[in-house]
Amino acid sequence: MTLIALMLAVSLVSAQETMTPDQVIAIVASSYPYSVALEEHPEWRVEVFNTRNRYGIWRVQFWDADGEELGYADVSPERGEILYYEGLFYATEVERQAGYDAVQAFLSASLQLEALGVNLEERDIWIDYDPWNLAWNAWIEDGYDSLYAIVRFGDGLPWTLSDPELVNIAFPNVLSYDEWYEENENQAISLAFQQSEIAEALRGGGDWSASAAPGEDELQSVWIVEFSSGDQIVATARVDLSSQQVTEISVA
Repeated sequence: MTLIALMLAVSLVSAQETMTPDQVIAIVASSYPYSVALEEHPEWRVEVFNTRNRYGIWRVQFWDADGEELGYADVSPERGEILYYEGLFYATEVERQAGYDAVQAFLSASLQLEALGVNLEERDIWIDYDPWNLAWNAWIEDGYDSLYAIVRFGDGLPWTLSDPELVNIAFPNVLSYDEWYEENENQAISLAFQQSEIAEALRGGGDWSASAAPGEDELQSVWIVEFSSGDQIVATARVDLSSQQVTEISVA
């Protein structure tokens, strides 16, 4: 076992020491995904160095013509392959247009969106590629009810447009609980204050304050509003936010 381990170690060192930088670069440049990505950046720049770690790894790092980092690859000369890589592969204009068409066609047939009542023919849609998450992001405009869909094809790289998957559907305009509560409370108070009976009860009564809380309806559309002066409740109102109607008023 000791002899075998020694022979493997010698083999690693030999490959690490005899492989030239150009040969290491060639391994990366001819291996997917860099074999595709580098074709899209014909003026790419590269640096390579021997890490001299126990695994015989060389690191190859790439930049585009503008100096933006494209990524790097850790190469085993002894095995003649990339063991690990990272890269930000942005979509070209041609890929972006092809991706737009592919994403829109896929989402138009999505049963998940159909179940939500979304018809893309009636909505504006913006689509772009996200190289950090290896996916296409689609914003489906519908005001407050806008949707955000994430679609990934195959390995997620921008030139791959087969095997689509709807990764996620998000509702970006939905508020946090605190924001939701504050917005509904303010709306309920405003609607209640517009009622002449309540305005009259508060007039001339000095400083007053108002608060609102959801009632007992399961849809949380009915809010109970209280107007107070000091420790005394001056008026209450029952407000239905769905219909924007004040259904009950009580004045002390």
